[in-house]
Amino acid sequence: MMKVWMLPLCLWALSVLSTAGSVYAGDETRVISIDGSITEIVYALGAADHLVGVDTTSRYPAAAQALPNVGYMRQLTAEGILSLQPSLVITTAEAGPVAVLEQLDQAGLRVETITTDSSIAGVYAKIRRVAQLLVVQERGEELIGRLQSNIQTLQAQLHDRRGQAPPKVMFLLAAGNHGVMLAGKNTHADAMIQVMGGVNVVSDFNSYKPLTPEGGLQTLPDIIVVADTGSGGQAPASERVLEQFQLLQHTPAARQKRVITADSMLLLGFGPRIDQAIEAMAPAFYVSR
Repeated sequence: MMKVWMLPLCLWALSVLSTAGSVYAGDETRVISIDGSITEIVYALGAADHLVGVDTTSRYPAAAQALPNVGYMRQLTAEGILSLQPSLVITTAEAGPVAVLEQLDQAGLRVETITTDSSIAGVYAKIRRVAQLLVVQERGEELIGRLQSNIQTLQAQLHDRRGQAPPKVMFLLAAGNHGVMLAGKNTHADAMIQVMGGVNVVSDFNSYKPLTPEGGLQTLPDIIVVADTGSGGQAPASERVLEQFQLLQHTPAARQKRVITADSMLLLGFGPRIDQAIEAMAPAFYVSR
């Protein structure tokens, strides 16, 4: 039995569907991308003309920010999405709430959820799936080929210039008003550390936790990576973090100037800029010979 609270939404959705007509009948050129990495892939495939909407994590390229926005990927509303009359929504497993995605399905909208692991292979799989959905498979393979070549070169350089023991890495997220968060296990940050051949200094918790003033001295990281959400001010995020948590200045990472900062979407997106993310982090992983 249909729940009473769903009736107005379904009636509204039906009115949208009836006016959309041919759009929902098989036209796959009106796409909403819900996940910054998906949006980056669409642009990298040269298929941005398909996009009619994105979410708030879609900050790159800058052109994406001019598109209609359906809100934060974990707090979506069916009304906001359906109002753009898309023929296809492409997202990842992080999107939600699940109830909203179910409402979209019940409204007859095609929603494709791409589930891959946070790894280089996962990036390639994500690109292939988006290219397939947009019917640009050849462009997808070309993009993967370029990334494979770039990453192979970068990893060879890392292998030659990295020390024997895997470095201990502290990965921080400078999250503006939410403070500075320390990345634990089972996070995109932890996966990126593994891509770089390092070891996360955190082994006793999952997800993220606020960084404590004494956290750096407890873990003694060889490298500190600061992912910047871009909401904390003009100074580089690494400078702000070291100023706020001055005990970090006494860690091996700070003493040896192995502290690096870059845009959070670049470092954590696992999208078509994965080679640029590796290149941005690489200098901190090099050791003097």
